[in-house]
Amino acid sequence: MRKSLAFILVVALLSPLHAVAAVKAGDKCAKLNSTATNAGKKYTCIKSGSKLIWNKGQVVKAPVTPAAVAAAIPAPSATSAPVQQVELPKEESLCPKVGEKVMNGDRGMRCTWVGHATSEEAALQNMRWRSYEVQKISTSKSNNYSLTPTEKAECSNSG
Repeated sequence: MRKSLAFILVVALLSPLHAVAAVKAGDKCAKLNSTATNAGKKYTCIKSGSKLIWNKGQVVKAPVTPAAVAAAIPAPSATSAPVQQVELPKEESLCPKVGEKVMNGDRGMRCTWVGHATSEEAALQNMRWRSYEVQKISTSKSNNYSLTPTEKAECSNSG
């Protein structure tokens, strides 16, 4: 008898004491600053006069999942349009922000600091566009190395 009474007491203490009701703005709440989420809104328990009520709620953004991000990125297609060529700024013309880049194929322009300045206006005059070429990096498919090592072969430098 005592064991069954103890079991019922434990189950009663571990189970929720009340059913979870849908939260609505203006309804009574039990504890100040407690929060609840319902229908995409997060409600907070506030004190209005002498009563505790749920506020109007704030819209909660759904968390971004990796699957959602992957679904939002369009898959490359074989019939995709060619990359639009961008007109590069003129060499040594003024630029807006150091480090900014504009690319056109394998050429680009980079905003670079070119000297000393004693005032803010002089500093703005020392930011200039400079050209550079994108360095092509060798890949395993573009080099001519053999796939398997040759025993007792001479070492060679690839450069």
